[in-house]
Amino acid sequence: MTLEHLEPQLVWKHFARLCGIPRPSGHEEGVRRYLLDFAAEHHLASAVDETGNVVIRKAATPGNDHAPAVILQGHLDMVPQKNLDRDFDFVKDPIQPVVDGDWVRADGTTLGADDGMGVAAALAVLEDSTATHGPLTCLFTVEEETGLRGALNTAPDFLRGQYLFNLDTEEEGVACIGCAGGARTDFLFDIEWETTPEASCGLTLKVGGLLGGHSGMDINRGRGNAVKLMAETLEQARQKFGFRTAALNGGNLDNAIPREAVALGALPDDRAADMSEWLTQFNAELAIRFKASDPDVNVTMVRAEVPDRVWTLDLQQHVLAALVGCRNGAQSFVEGMPDLVETSSNLAAVITEGGGVKITTSQRSAVDRERDVLVADLERFFGTHGALSHRRSSYPGWPVEAHSPLTDLAGRVFRGLFQRDLRLEAIHAGVECGIFKGKNPKLQMISFGPQMEAVHSPDERVNIPSVERFYRFLLQLLSASTLK
Repeated sequence: MTLEHLEPQLVWKHFARLCGIPRPSGHEEGVRRYLLDFAAEHHLASAVDETGNVVIRKAATPGNDHAPAVILQGHLDMVPQKNLDRDFDFVKDPIQPVVDGDWVRADGTTLGADDGMGVAAALAVLEDSTATHGPLTCLFTVEEETGLRGALNTAPDFLRGQYLFNLDTEEEGVACIGCAGGARTDFLFDIEWETTPEASCGLTLKVGGLLGGHSGMDINRGRGNAVKLMAETLEQARQKFGFRTAALNGGNLDNAIPREAVALGALPDDRAADMSEWLTQFNAELAIRFKASDPDVNVTMVRAEVPDRVWTLDLQQHVLAALVGCRNGAQSFVEGMPDLVETSSNLAAVITEGGGVKITTSQRSAVDRERDVLVADLERFFGTHGALSHRRSSYPGWPVEAHSPLTDLAGRVFRGLFQRDLRLEAIHAGVECGIFKGKNPKLQMISFGPQMEAVHSPDERVNIPSVERFYRFLLQLLSASTLK
């Protein structure tokens, strides 16, 4: 079965076409052209701002000119994650969606349902002759996944409206009414080299089998972090067997918990058998340690070409100590809400490139001050190991609005459709609403979407029946918003 045969057909038609257009963050040119061509084909007004955000406007349906103006909003970019054994170029290759029972997933890569589903639903509304609505604006932002750049630079004219529906959450039956703010912080070590000791063998170590996940939504699940586990492995291998590191790479996105890491180095040739034996025991310990969260975790060792040079021992000790000791995971929880993380940090990636080792982290907090304190703590910690720090970006949170005309309306509509209450929640993830609220304080906002799992990982999937219910709720909420 192809996606375009699924219901609702308009939503799946657009999602299928989005899958065919490469759109990792920073490469939204193709999907932007698709939106502008769509607007021209349907005789709709459109515009692009200096950042590359797209807006498409549609007049109110007959008799609803004076209804509240609604903004439907989603982001164009997707997280480019793939399995190590998958040969795939996110800048050139189309996503290959697969229908798997009641789910749609991709073949060894992220699917892009985050936020392709939101974009597809907004386009479907623009095309749907059955939709009833007031003046409608569809706003499509760029580079959400790598720092909310599109939202931060959205032209104020693109945010004219009374209600904003952000179509970018992942749990059916739940509406987001608040979110954490965040920051991206990088650390850089200059590499100092020395010649590889004589009588060494080359080894490649790999950490795999981890589930990974979203660095906000999944940060409280206790999942293993491949970068930290690799650093722990390398440090123990240094202490026990004299392993010397030549390269270390793991993770590639600051908003994903790293699933895999690879290191290249050298070991005294007469210690290879001992290290192999120890690694068997270490894997057994990891199986116990991560039994609940990552039962398939493993560290493997294979022979490799002996590197010509390795890091100096002093650099190796500082880099590994910094990675092992880096604060990672949930740091605090919201008082009275033990399941909601207040502040967290994600050790997202490490890359050996040119003359440096670059470490990427992300911090989130419902309290902007706590986020800034955490960033400052990390800067001091890495500074003690000789790393330079760089705060790449930060963005505000979205204060909770538990009761507003929009949330009350959404609750009534949802209850009428599905005979159950719509859950209102704040989330420990960045959505663009906090930024939009700062640009237009009068906006009433709500965020919702279909059921998705494992976003930001190659296991990402979206539930097919939930997409139909999500779209039905969206249409009904638009219609109800026109009532005086």
